[in-house]
Amino acid sequence: MTVSPSQLLLFAISLLAMFSPLATLGPAASLLGEAPLAAQRKVALLVARNYVAVTVLTVLLGNLLLTALGISTAALTVTGGAALLHQGWPLMTRAGKAADRNVPDLPAPVKWDELAAVPLTFPIAIGGGTIAVVISAASRCNNLIDLASVAAVCALMGIPVFLTILFAGQLVRRLSGGAIDAVNRVSGIILFGLGAQLAVTGLHGLYRAADAAVHIS
Repeated sequence: MTVSPSQLLLFAISLLAMFSPLATLGPAASLLGEAPLAAQRKVALLVARNYVAVTVLTVLLGNLLLTALGISTAALTVTGGAALLHQGWPLMTRAGKAADRNVPDLPAPVKWDELAAVPLTFPIAIGGGTIAVVISAASRCNNLIDLASVAAVCALMGIPVFLTILFAGQLVRRLSGGAIDAVNRVSGIILFGLGAQLAVTGLHGLYRAADAAVHIS
């Protein structure tokens, strides 16, 4: 196994911070606030299933995609770092993730589970930054054990996703806006720090690759 436990932990923290359960509560509650409990439970299961399916599939196909597109691991690491920086900055400075997620004014659906894919899975639970970070993590895997470990982290993320969607309405009524903003800011600091670390690591890899190419030529 070449992916260390600390790297897996950082990956898990990145996914959790990008999902940001408290920042997701508002949009989820606005969409499901009038839904009966049984419908909320069904939608929560569907969103968690979608999250796990998309991220695990991205892990499995990440290296193939990189090879097909001719993108280096270092370049994608920089991209993942940039995605974290982009998402972390507004959270850190103004705790605006929930407000930034444009939740469309949708008519009451005939079936509540119609909301599971769009907008609850995309873009509320999963955005482009999440996909970039997952592919970046998969690109560092050198064997099946590594891939299985990264995929397991993605699968475990289904738990907070499910619980967040399930209890969104109840929790939003209990938490103050100040508490949510404080957690958003902490999430932003974590995302920005992880993004800076990934970006520096990727830039270092690009520099080494360019230096090696110069010496070979």
